[in-house]
Amino acid sequence: MNRFLLVSLIYILFLNLSSGQERLGLSLENYAGINSVSLNPANPFITSHKWDINILSSEVFFDNNYAFLKNTNTVNLLKNIENIKIVYEPEKNINTSYPPGTELIDFNNRKKESLFFASGNFMGPSFSIKTDKTNMWGIVSAFRFYGSFPKIPEELEYYTYSDKPYFQSYPIPSFDLGYMSWQEYGINYVKNIKGYYTNTLIGITVKYLSGNEALFFENKKTFQFEQMPNDSVAALDQISLQYGYTSSSLRLNNFQFKNNGTGVSLDLGATMVFGDDIKNHKLRIGVSLMDVGFINYNKNSLEYTINIDTFKSFDISGFGAIEHFSQLDSAKQIINEQLNNNPKNSSISNSFKMWLPMALSVQFDYSFSELFYINATLLQRIITKGHHVIRGNLLAISPRIEHRWFSVSTPLVLYNWKDFRIGTSIRLAYLIIGSDNVFSLFSNHAQYSGTDLYMGLKFNPFSIYKRNKYSRNLNKNIKCYEF
Repeated sequence: MNRFLLVSLIYILFLNLSSGQERLGLSLENYAGINSVSLNPANPFITSHKWDINILSSEVFFDNNYAFLKNTNTVNLLKNIENIKIVYEPEKNINTSYPPGTELIDFNNRKKESLFFASGNFMGPSFSIKTDKTNMWGIVSAFRFYGSFPKIPEELEYYTYSDKPYFQSYPIPSFDLGYMSWQEYGINYVKNIKGYYTNTLIGITVKYLSGNEALFFENKKTFQFEQMPNDSVAALDQISLQYGYTSSSLRLNNFQFKNNGTGVSLDLGATMVFGDDIKNHKLRIGVSLMDVGFINYNKNSLEYTINIDTFKSFDISGFGAIEHFSQLDSAKQIINEQLNNNPKNSSISNSFKMWLPMALSVQFDYSFSELFYINATLLQRIITKGHHVIRGNLLAISPRIEHRWFSVSTPLVLYNWKDFRIGTSIRLAYLIIGSDNVFSLFSNHAQYSGTDLYMGLKFNPFSIYKRNKYSRNLNKNIKCYEF
């Protein structure tokens, strides 16, 4: 496979690692407070505290089945992130000696579509406060990113592509990939409508978005393709491609929070709580619509549309010298030269719009006792028209032990309806740490293909002398002897 194409895929799949899933341990429990807004904007009201402050929380996640690292785990990978080596097909049968700490990348030979997803949510200072028994207001701030390539065609898998003989035509189906990062600042409001044995919470979060970086590539229709000698390829019929990117921070080690566009988004949610009161509820059921919005990137931004109606051959040897996304302008120049700078073949725009990863979520939480709960959460992506990123689908069953000062949960997660993993989340007072794929962190995998980790630090009211059924009676009377 051409070196630039290969390096591009590796860059997207692995080197973007500064990229949970849905940080279940931060969002599900009754003491989640403002952190629960990421799953349902109505749920911050569930906390028994008058106010709640998130100091800092973060989640990182990626998953793919296109490529993998050999015999490693997340901890080892983070130690050796600078020592990743690419294993090409001819090297599979060679006993190559690598320096200690080298991480080796190889490729799956699936003979079918592959996928890639990555996400990150770094929630900054945020808070919520109940102004009375029926109203709550909150402020949220976060830096987020999503990357998605949900249907990598079988024909573009490394070994499938490499094994194709010259002059054999085969179809390249339509596909799209996208990446976007942004900062968001929002206002959250929750209204509690009290009924007989129920409390209905209606929540909304309105957010202003400051777009940082974005990238998309779309093949809009299936076309016939063949490889030719001398690093050439050919499109045998009509092709329709569209791609765009921002250029202010193409290198990860020089990332800058530049505002390359603005947008708005909306989260809507409702939760019905069954029980004498919210604090001692027996059951709660919630539904939410998340990330309804877009960003219009109009600074340091370029969008290209390519339409070719007849046979066209491309010399791709020039891509061999391109090894990093910072050289995208060079790649653009090569494409223009191959198209003979024919304006009929391509068009250029200095802005583009990208849609956020919209999703529908349903949550079910049942209390067996004051300490033991079980939660079921469903998250189904909604794909919008236009340039976009999408998130993975998720179904999680999460039993948990929960107390004011600690909690432990063990999410059982089905990701994209086929990948099963086990998670763990622990909270001690105001510190939360967890993973929805805990075995990826420390246990070596022959084919390591993804990970998940989240942590958070928050603060809410407490009383040193408050008594409850789980604490000692520190104030009981001491008997005085009579003389």
